[in-house]
Amino acid sequence: MTGQMNFITDYSIIEKLLRKYKITVKSKSKTKDSYDDFSIQFPNIPAPPHTFPAKVEEITIELLVSASFDTLKWGVSIPIISLHFQVNITGYDSSAEEYHLFFHLDPNLAGSPKSPYVHPNLHIQLGTKELKQIRNLSKGGVYEGWILVTETPRFAHHPMELFLGIDFIAGNFYPDIYNSLRSDHNYITIIKRYQEALLKPYYLSLASYWDSSLKSSSLDSPTNLLPYLC
Repeated sequence: MTGQMNFITDYSIIEKLLRKYKITVKSKSKTKDSYDDFSIQFPNIPAPPHTFPAKVEEITIELLVSASFDTLKWGVSIPIISLHFQVNITGYDSSAEEYHLFFHLDPNLAGSPKSPYVHPNLHIQLGTKELKQIRNLSKGGVYEGWILVTETPRFAHHPMELFLGIDFIAGNFYPDIYNSLRSDHNYITIIKRYQEALLKPYYLSLASYWDSSLKSSSLDSPTNLLPYLC
C-alpha cells in the first residue's frame, strides 16, 4: 500500500506544484476524505495537432470535480461514494471566436436510473448536463450545425478524481509540464497512492473475469464495469 487517503495534506502539495505553472485552483470545501466544487483552470494551451476547426489556435481547459470516498474501502475496492468529474474545453481562433468540447466521467452508482443502452459502471461520456446553459452563456453560442452530442456511446474508463484528473489533463495537453510533474517525488507519491486506491481494484475486477484466483467479494463485478464481456 502507498498510504491512506488524506486529501487536505495531498492537496496542499499538489496546489503548490500547480501554482508554479500558473494553473489556478478554486474550491469551496474539503475534508480528509471529500471535497466539493473544485475548479482547476488550465490556461493558454496551444491547440493540439489535427484540432478541428483548424483555425483554432489556443485552448483552455476547466476541470470541475466534487467527490467523497469510503475510507474503509481504500485500497480494497473502488472507494467512490459520489463523484462529479466534468471537463470543459474551449478553443479560440484569432478573432477570439469560441469552440467547445465537453465530456464527463460518470459513475453509475447504486440508485442511478436504468438505461436501455450499454452502461459501464464507470464511463466517459461526451457532453455535459449543463450544455444548454453553457450554450446560452458562451460568446457566439455553440454551433449546433457542427456539433452532435449523443447520450451514447459510453466509453468504459477507470475511475479518476481530482489528482488523477490533473495527471490525465497534463499528460494529454501539457507534455512539458507533465514530464516536470512526473519527475517530482511528492507528486509521484500522491499519484501512486490514488492509482492504487482507484485503478488497482478496477483492473483487478476486470482481470478476475479471466482469472478466478483474483475473485473477491470486495471487488466490483467485471461485467458491471465492462458490460460487453460475455
